[in-house]
Amino acid sequence: MINGARKDFMEPEDYFMAAAVLSARQSRDPSTQVGACIVNQDKKVVGVVCHAVLNAIMNKNSADVKGCSIYVTLFPSNECAKLIIQAGMKEVVYLCDKYHGSLETQAAKRMFKQAKIPFREFLPKETDVVLKLKSVKMLLLLFGLMAVTSPLLLLLRLLLLLLKLSWTPNTFMQRG
Repeated sequence: MINGARKDFMEPEDYFMAAAVLSARQSRDPSTQVGACIVNQDKKVVGVVCHAVLNAIMNKNSADVKGCSIYVTLFPSNECAKLIIQAGMKEVVYLCDKYHGSLETQAAKRMFKQAKIPFREFLPKETDVVLKLKSVKMLLLLFGLMAVTSPLLLLLRLLLLLLKLSWTPNTFMQRG
């Protein structure tokens, strides 16, 4: 950035839950779409999937999920709680507790408490995460941000765009 660090970056927790929500959109279940994102101690994502806990644990990108946190769109069932406990996860962060009164959810909460695994409702810092993939693609193509490595070149490119002049990555290289 020309003027220092960005001010509008996404907080890590918002990012992790957004990844879980986005993965839930892959679910074909007509009644409940559940997504999960597993995050290690270094705040790196090691697994993101729909159908939540079982798939997230089975399809993780690391050898072990012990000590990881799991961000889920729906509070885990008692069966999922067993898997989380057996996997050695350290925390459960959930977006919705839709079935809070069910026996399965109550059993899951008791199991987490006995295993000393904290669980908490996710409280977003950002209320909306909007993905406009076509807009992002257009910006990348328009500004060619992937090819611009210098703040000066970026500024020149922006000025040229404002003046409605065409520019290609090799324009200045050929003349200079």
